[in-house]
Amino acid sequence: MYDGVAGEFTGGYFDHADAPPPETWLAVRGESEQSPESNRRVFLLSWVPQGDVERVNIGIESTPSGCLSWVENWHSIVVDS
Repeated sequence: MYDGVAGEFTGGYFDHADAPPPETWLAVRGESEQSPESNRRVFLLSWVPQGDVERVNIGIESTPSGCLSWVENWHSIVVDS
């Protein structure tokens, strides 16, 4: 689920779907297309330029859906959920 809030709080770093700029994407992984749309999870790993770390952190903290996280928290999101 995405809500677009991160884009508002980061001056547009994230887009309306809470995705970072495509040029920062490193990997995209997700469940099969055969999974129901409502149950499918997709994970996007991206690089954050040093100059954008502060505003990206604000975006992560502002998103009520919890769809954004730093990679250090990734294990608990992917494995434990």
